[in-house]
Amino acid sequence: MILIISSFDDLSTHQVCEWLIYEGIKKFTVINQLNAITSIEIHLKPNNKKSIGFYLQSGHFINVDKLKAVWYRRGDFFYGSLMQSKTESQTIFFENLNNEWTTIKEFLLHEIEGISNFRFTTVNKLLVLNHAAEVGLKTPETLICSSKVKLVDNFLNKRIVNKPISQCINKQEKDKVYNTKTIEVERDIIPDHFFPSKFQELIDKKYELRVFYLLGTFYSMAIFSQLDKKTQIDFRNYNYEKPNRVVPYILPDFMEIKLRKLMQILNLDSASIDLIVTKNDDYVFLEVNPVGQFGMVSEPCNYNLEKIITQHLIDRHEEATRKKEK
Repeated sequence: MILIISSFDDLSTHQVCEWLIYEGIKKFTVINQLNAITSIEIHLKPNNKKSIGFYLQSGHFINVDKLKAVWYRRGDFFYGSLMQSKTESQTIFFENLNNEWTTIKEFLLHEIEGISNFRFTTVNKLLVLNHAAEVGLKTPETLICSSKVKLVDNFLNKRIVNKPISQCINKQEKDKVYNTKTIEVERDIIPDHFFPSKFQELIDKKYELRVFYLLGTFYSMAIFSQLDKKTQIDFRNYNYEKPNRVVPYILPDFMEIKLRKLMQILNLDSASIDLIVTKNDDYVFLEVNPVGQFGMVSEPCNYNLEKIITQHLIDRHEEATRKKEK
């Protein structure tokens, strides 16, 4: 059995599932918001013996001992009753149940990590910048502050951008979509005091790089976002009428060596990495996202990453099956 943990609207997951079907793999299951866990049993027995299993909304029973390969793409171990709407009077009760479920999820992730081709790792963006500098990567000057005076003093004559400290917001409520992006800071409209925020020097770029790292290999794409005023600061301000030109890209060896060291420190088997190439041809590291989109690199560059991931899952499944038969 192959288990995929994802979110229901992730296109790359759907494409991997299509490849699994094409390759004749019938025994695979996806956990997402539409196929949540409905019941679970974790039995810790004497002499270090245990049994772990759970049912999904689809009716499938997952015996963790029978799993041969796991892909943690994104999303979560969702539990059905915790996804229902709650009233204000139930808030404390639900918070407690969520805390209980979080402990169960941590245990499940620990138990299936050895089966997975891809480690379940989250990252702290500030720690990542520290580690990037430690391995010799160039990073933008970064300041976390809550005072306009401190901000102006540190970036006196420099253009600066504001970025999220944690993960970006991408939420839809009714007919509105809320998301966070990188923007250039206008000093005139900054209040004297504000919630601690992250600021970086705006780097004059030649082009951007989106790199997908998968089990030791880099798949890179150059994005010529600086040619369009709409996308100069953040290519995610997509110009759908005239999209940015993108091309496959080969990272120099010295960058692959440094990035591979960083991935080892962060304990990541797969991730999306954002870089900038300056007009002086310097490489500047921006950030890494363990569950970043890779379809945007796969399709235009003909990397077929979905097929490569599928093959890794199949290989892992076959290897585990052979070991069990011996």
